[in-house]
Amino acid sequence: MSIKKVIMARIVKKRIFFAVLSAFFTLNNLVFAKDDASSVDLNEFTYLGGPKSVTELLFKILKFLNITVASVAVLAVMIGGIMLITSAGSENQMNRGKEIIKYSLIGLGLAIFAYLIVTLVQTILYAIPQ
Repeated sequence: MSIKKVIMARIVKKRIFFAVLSAFFTLNNLVFAKDDASSVDLNEFTYLGGPKSVTELLFKILKFLNITVASVAVLAVMIGGIMLITSAGSENQMNRGKEIIKYSLIGLGLAIFAYLIVTLVQTILYAIPQ
């Protein structure tokens, strides 16, 4: 491969990476946006109006971690898909892309399942409003 092709391939990979990254953050903002601006509780974002108990704080931390893990898993699926698209017939890169997609979907499923368990425990045992 000539140097010009190698440089162009690196530029294309960087552009694809930044496009996927910007799409990830855009989709993340759209998915987790509030439906109605009047339903935003401003006390939720201040120090004095924070969680009222340790249990509520733990549930908020778990909710944040689940959202973060799910977001990373979706990003990993995108990266695996890009690896499949740009593999150019390379069997090794195709297998690597498939593995990334498979394990990130498993992780996404576990994150959704963990979120459901946390929500179930929260509503049944502690009755803390969301």
